[in-house]
Amino acid sequence: MPKLVSQVSGSPIGSIDFQANDRPSNFIPYQIDLKTGKVSARSNSLISLINPPIDSNRDSWLEVAVKIKFDSKIEKVKFIIEYDKTPSGWTVNLGDSQSNNGYGGDASTQSRDAEMQIVNQNMTVFGNDYNTPAGGELTQGKVLNFARKNSRVELEVSNEKLAWDNKNGLKNTLKSPYLYALKKQSDATGALNSEIYAGFNRVIYGPGNRIGSGASKVTILLNPIDYAINASSATITEGISGKTGVTFTVTRSGCTELASTIDYTIAGTATNASDYNNIGGTSGATGATGTINFAAGETSKTITLDILGDVAIEPNETINVRLSNPSGLDATPTTIAAVAAITVINDDSAGISIDPAGFIAPAAVKKGNFTVQQKSELNDDFFGDWSNPNLVEGKGAIAVFYLLISVSILLLILKSIKTFWYWVIR
Repeated sequence: MPKLVSQVSGSPIGSIDFQANDRPSNFIPYQIDLKTGKVSARSNSLISLINPPIDSNRDSWLEVAVKIKFDSKIEKVKFIIEYDKTPSGWTVNLGDSQSNNGYGGDASTQSRDAEMQIVNQNMTVFGNDYNTPAGGELTQGKVLNFARKNSRVELEVSNEKLAWDNKNGLKNTLKSPYLYALKKQSDATGALNSEIYAGFNRVIYGPGNRIGSGASKVTILLNPIDYAINASSATITEGISGKTGVTFTVTRSGCTELASTIDYTIAGTATNASDYNNIGGTSGATGATGTINFAAGETSKTITLDILGDVAIEPNETINVRLSNPSGLDATPTTIAAVAAITVINDDSAGISIDPAGFIAPAAVKKGNFTVQQKSELNDDFFGDWSNPNLVEGKGAIAVFYLLISVSILLLILKSIKTFWYWVIR
């Protein structure tokens, strides 16, 4: 593994590790240790250091500025910032302009110069110069006590959009035409813009006193993986017998050229084996819990199971499949839809059915039959009496039979279907 070591202004930046035998990829996590100065990454043509990590104020937390280039394949970038102490001063600064320097300002390099910052513990977002007032604060992006000691915050930037999550309940997404212009939108004072600049423990570009401490490590991910799960149907009728298949589809997007995994759990009010069985699918699932493995290039996996029909009277039941613990490329990818649910509709009702309810007997027929079928399982037995009090003699005579049902408390077993016969008297 080759290693690049450099020295700047008497303060070492540490080493940059490149994987010599692996295929270079722009999507491998790019990590900067702001305590040691070590930069771990493979060769990356889309991420570059504006300045190497340096401790300009000798406070033991290094400052660094980075440039991320959005090409046709890059849709978003995620920054994961770890803090080992209560943040003080400027610890994060993300902007459109290479001269962003805090509070929505820059050196007139770009008119599309949206900016966000974490100063002390608070996050603030400023719109670009097309905003009113120019570079004005977007109040929806003001979050107090966002960064804390021993915390990990995530910031995701895409065209005209910023999402944040401090993993402690402060999570939101802001969409605005005043935010980052990453689709080469026209600019009144600078070149077409498709880049993001980031400063950690400092602003992107001077003044030199706008630095900070507390951010100990930053990880940069291009096109981080998103997972989602969907059910083939929101509801399904149970049926009185047999099996009905259902499918849950797990998809991933973003950096799908690399392998990754995510766990699943099947739960709900329905019970495995008695209400459904035969768990399978292209995910390799065989039980109620497990791990789904995505190979490089794969974007979709399925979890299948069979709903078992019965005649039991019971409430509607649910089957939920939940995704959790994504791993592989990113320790905390975004799960867009973490749960998919199917409601199994009970179609059983109490009582019995009689077929036919009446019988028209041609002259040549002297004997007929009718079938009594349970609509559901009965906890008690029932006894049926039938009679033909109103028989009419003659051609086409109608024989009408009544089934008189009474419920017994005896716990004997009666088959669900009984066939009775009768004579037609002429």
